Amino acid sequence: MKEAINQVLWELRIPNKYTGFRQLTRAIELAVEDEDRLLNINREIYEAVAFEYNITAKSVEKNLRTLLDAAWKRGGRERFEAMAGYPYEKRPTVGEFLDTVSTYCRKNRQISVKTPLPEE
Repeated sequence: MKEAINQVLWELRIPNKYTGFRQLTRAIELAVEDEDRLLNINREIYEAVAFEYNITAKSVEKNLRTLLDAAWKRGGRERFEAMAGYPYEKRPTVGEFLDTVSTYCRKNRQISVKTPLPEE
């Protein structure tokens, strides 16, 4: 799943050189595993990621915001809007981003699992 998420992040022009890249990947993994975590993003995602990386939840949130700003400035907006299915006037919040990307990843994973391979 991590490779699929990294591919999506690359498509969104999110550079992996930032400290928060692995944190964002993990946050999306948590949201894909259980979408109810998005209902309490601070405790269920930021704090969980912070614990794994031995940093604060505020640092996680700040790092993710920094990545989203970078992606938005580097041209990831069009791809994100395609994933979301509607245009954004401004950069999404971290919660909106996690919701959209995790839903996209979850749907793609279901499609690839449920679609049978063509017979030769």
